[in-house]
Amino acid sequence: MMQSTWTCLVGLAVVCASVFASENVDPVRSNYTVSDGHATCIVMATGIRLKIPYVGTNKNYTTIIDVPANTTGSSGKCQNSDGSETLTIQVYPTFTVTLVFGNSSVNPNSYEWKSISLTYKLDGAHFPNATNTGQPISEQLLLANGSLSSTFGGSFSCQGRQDFVMNDGTIFTLSDLQYRAFGVTDSTVFSESNVQHCSADDEDHPNTDLAIAIPVGIALAACIVIVVVIYVVASRVRGPEESGFSDD
Repeated sequence: MMQSTWTCLVGLAVVCASVFASENVDPVRSNYTVSDGHATCIVMATGIRLKIPYVGTNKNYTTIIDVPANTTGSSGKCQNSDGSETLTIQVYPTFTVTLVFGNSSVNPNSYEWKSISLTYKLDGAHFPNATNTGQPISEQLLLANGSLSSTFGGSFSCQGRQDFVMNDGTIFTLSDLQYRAFGVTDSTVFSESNVQHCSADDEDHPNTDLAIAIPVGIALAACIVIVVVIYVVASRVRGPEESGFSDD
C-alpha cells in the first residue's frame, strides 16, 4: 500500500512541477524571412508564446500555444501601400500571426514595430471545452510609438522576454528576439554592428538561465512540500498500521 501511495505522490509532484515550470521555459526560437525577389526585407529570429483566455462550458480557461519551429510557413510583403512591411506566420492552418513594421514616428532614420494581429478559430484541439467552437477570432494590438526601434541597416535585439497584452487579455510573448526590417540585400545574417538592444539587455541584466532556474526550483520545492503534507495527513487518517508503523 505504501509503495503505491508513494508512486502516486511522486507522480503528483512531477506533474505539479511540470505545470509550474512550463511557463518558465522559453519557447523554441525560430527563423522567419520575407523577400520580394530582389531583397530580403525582413529577417527575424525569436521564440513566440501565446497565452489566450477563453470561455469554456462551465468556467473560464487559458490555453498556452508556443509557435513551433516547424510552422506551416511564413510570408509577407516588403512594400505595402502605406510604406510598411508585413510578416505573417502560419502557426497552424486556422491560426495566423501578422506583424507590421514601419517608419519610426519618433526616431529619425529608423523603423519600428507597429502592430501585432492574431486571427484564429476556437478549435477543440487547442481550446478544449470552448463554448463557441469554430468561432473566428481577430485581435490587434497597436504598439506605442518607438517600440522595438532600430536604425535603417541595423537590427533590434532583446534576449529577455517581452510581454504584450492584447485587448482581450491575450499575452503575446517574445523571447530571445532579433529582427531587421527594410533590408535592401539578399542577406539573412544579422550584422554584429549597428544593433539596438533593449533596456533589459544591459550589463546589469541577470543571467537568463539563472532567471529561469530560480522560479523552476522554487516551484519544485513547493510541490515537494505539498506532496509531503498530503502524505502525512493521509497516513494519519489511515492509521498506524496502514502507514507502515506498528506498536511492536
